[in-house]
This record gives sequence, structure tokens and C-alpha cells, in this order.
Amino acid sequence: MRRAYGMMLSIFMLAMVLAVPQQAVAADDQEIQGSALRYTAIGDSIGFGFGGILGYVPRYQYYISIDNKKWVIVHNESVGGWKSDQLLKALQNDSGMRKNIARADVLTYEIGGNDMRAARNKYIKGTCGGADNQDCMRDTVARLKDEWVQITDIIIELRNGDTSNFKTMNLYNPYVKEDKKAKSHDGTKSRFEVFKPYLDEFNQFIEEKQSMGYLMADVYTEFNGDSHEEDPVQAGYIFIDGLHPNDKGYKKIAQTFRKLGYDEF
Repeated sequence: MRRAYGMMLSIFMLAMVLAVPQQAVAADDQEIQGSALRYTAIGDSIGFGFGGILGYVPRYQYYISIDNKKWVIVHNESVGGWKSDQLLKALQNDSGMRKNIARADVLTYEIGGNDMRAARNKYIKGTCGGADNQDCMRDTVARLKDEWVQITDIIIELRNGDTSNFKTMNLYNPYVKEDKKAKSHDGTKSRFEVFKPYLDEFNQFIEEKQSMGYLMADVYTEFNGDSHEEDPVQAGYIFIDGLHPNDKGYKKIAQTFRKLGYDEF
């Protein structure tokens, strides 16, 4: 069911991409050459595009097409609600996903937001563990780091060591305003001051692991500002659920990927 829906969505988005360049870049449409590029996206509801009419994937697909004057076929393997271990398991066992990664000319992935949110929720409920009620956040960041490396290794292996046009993004914080108003478990600081160091640690890890070969889109800074303390809700990037990006947010994510440029195809 998921793959059938994904195929229908891909066909629809491809039709859009094929139509839009003819209107938006009419002067260049005769220059589009060669075979189509394959773009595979994997991740959770951010990759799926929940909260927007168009997610970042079809928007980035469009940018790839007009920037490189090539048709782009997208395979979006993102699944709403997925945590890091679920993506890892799919990469190990889902033959269709593995095939689409192996033949991708462009690949983007993002994961970890649901894991961090689950740890935050446990902290709020007072069930995170430890004397400071932060054990689950420490454990979550440690596990995410380990699984991030495993996920990245599998992707690179499936692409036969090719890291060209392999991109990921860090995590934004949608709870800035809410958590700044709330007290920490022990009442000595704000909940924002408790949660931010763990998010910073994981995002710094993602940035450092660019040494593995991918490029990172700094969505954290785009959504939360240079200080990473700005509220993306007030910036107009967040959907009414208070968590997912809206269309403005997804456009910003796609633009941030676009700024990374492209390796030669």
C-alpha cells in the first residue's frame, strides 16, 4: 500500500516537474538534455511532506531539474512516524528501498526528530530516568549517533562507495517558545535550556560526520537562527500542529539543500 501510494505520488510530482520548467524557464527548456536523473529521498514525515501541500522533496526535485536542465524522477521512501531504528531496519531489509538508493543520482535523508521528540515527552512526564530526569535524552543521543553511522554506511555501500550528491539535514527545534516558558524538572532553569544541549550535540555530530562524504543542509540555523534560540513558529515555518513544517518551511528546507550545489552528474 505504501509503495503503491508512493508510486502514484511520484508520478504526480514528476508530471508537475515536467510541466513547471516549460512555464518558468521557457528560454531554457530546449537545452534540457540527456537521460533523466533519479532522486531518492528517505526519512520520516519531514521527507514525506506532512503539513505542506508540497513537501521539500518535490520542491528540491524541481530545483534539481531547472538547475541541471534535466528531467528528474523521484522515489520518495520516507514514512511518517519513523524513528531511526525503523529506517535502519528498512535499509537492511527493504529490497525496493535498497534498489532505489543504489541507482540514485541524488539522495537526501533525514531522521531523528521523532526520537528526540519521544525523549522530550518522557522528560515532560517525569519518566526520563536518572536523578536529573535526563537519562533518556542522553541514551537517545548516544543511540542516534550509532544508528546514524550505520545508516550512512549502508547508503554509501549501496551506492558502491559513491558519495556524490549525497545530502542530509540537521534537526530544527519547533518548541522554542513553549519550552522557554516551561520550567525544568528541578525548577532551576527553563525546559529549553535542558533540551537544547542534547539537540546541539546531535546536530554537531551530523555536521562533523560530513567527513563520511555527505553534505549537510543547515536547517537548524535556517529555522532557529544563528543562536539556535529563535522560534520557527513566529518565523512562519511551522504547520498548525506545532511540529511539522508548512509550505513556507518546506520551501526553506528545499532552498537550503539547493544552496549546497551539485556534484557533476
